[in-house]
Amino acid sequence: MSRTENRARELVSTQALDAGCHLVELCTGRLVTYERKKAFVITYDATSTKVNGRGLTKHKDRTENRTSQANTLLITLDCRDAYGGGGTKFYPPAAKKQPFVVRPVCGGGVTFSPDVEHEGVALTRGARRVVAVFTDECSKKAAPERDAAREAQRLAALQVFGRLKPPSRTTP
Repeated sequence: MSRTENRARELVSTQALDAGCHLVELCTGRLVTYERKKAFVITYDATSTKVNGRGLTKHKDRTENRTSQANTLLITLDCRDAYGGGGTKFYPPAAKKQPFVVRPVCGGGVTFSPDVEHEGVALTRGARRVVAVFTDECSKKAAPERDAAREAQRLAALQVFGRLKPPSRTTP
């Protein structure tokens, strides 16, 4: 793959993740950002024999190493008909509430606090890929930095969701 192709993929990925962060703000009211190393693809495969290869056991995303994490953002990359089972199962903190499963459509996502117990439901057939992003809150940044992050995320969301064409680039 050429350097230009790698850069193009990186820009698309960054733009999609910025758009996702904008949606987190719309849903939660919290302006968040992320570090590239905190965004990755999880692949589940119904034929996997690896531990957590078909799903992921119940856990929380907040750990001693991630104390500043604001939200987790999961974005589904595959259509529902490409796999059976799957989804993210959430365990509400109140003992009387029943767990529930969320299965976003391709390109859809879900965001939640890192303190929420959840699991990746095991697949029964096919494969499923999910982008996981551990976000950080922007509240501790200076106002100009927060405003710049908000505007970059808003523009990325408009471009990703097809409401704004990317700016034309002229070569000198």
